[in-house]
Amino acid sequence: MQNNFNFVAPFYDPLSKLIFGQSIKNSQLSLLPFIPENVTVLIIGGGTGWILEEMLKQNKTSKILYLEVSEKMLAQSKKRYAKLSQNSETKVEFRLGTEQTLQPEETFDVIFTGFLLDLFQPENLQKLMQKLHGHLKPNGLWLVADFAPQNATYFWQKSLLKTMVLFFKLTANLQANTLPEIEKALENFPLEQLNKHLFYHNLIFAATYRKR
Repeated sequence: MQNNFNFVAPFYDPLSKLIFGQSIKNSQLSLLPFIPENVTVLIIGGGTGWILEEMLKQNKTSKILYLEVSEKMLAQSKKRYAKLSQNSETKVEFRLGTEQTLQPEETFDVIFTGFLLDLFQPENLQKLMQKLHGHLKPNGLWLVADFAPQNATYFWQKSLLKTMVLFFKLTANLQANTLPEIEKALENFPLEQLNKHLFYHNLIFAATYRKR
């Protein structure tokens, strides 16, 4: 299966911290203040579950659907959730699968994609984004944190991104051959960018979009 991070699940977070410091985490954390209260949220490709933990601590949402294709990543997320104090009133559903497991009637006020969209080749990325856009309610928010390869101007930046793609090609059967320009892909949809922040020498961006 492509884009399956079962093999790297045990060491994914320490590895990302080793290479990018806190930038991967901080870019996603920067999006949490923009989540309104009492909304339904889809987290797709949330990895080990640390973002779910932070969201439950910082936000008062009504329901979160945590959708993950990797069995081991999902298992880690469930373990994290089990250790949390159950004071949160948020209803959390864990689901193994891809965007194709979303039911037609399922719509969300907020969709959170943290370092998910960079996994796909352009054609499949377009299909994924069309699917997610269809499950986002009108005026809903799409929170995106990911790589910005178009900002790689130095040799070391380009080499780092190429090495990362090769590594995940070997360990996770990564679908993408090169990192896509996600901001450019988002311009194909009726979305308004409300804010944007850059991290790690401008190689990472975090942005909030509203569905028109």
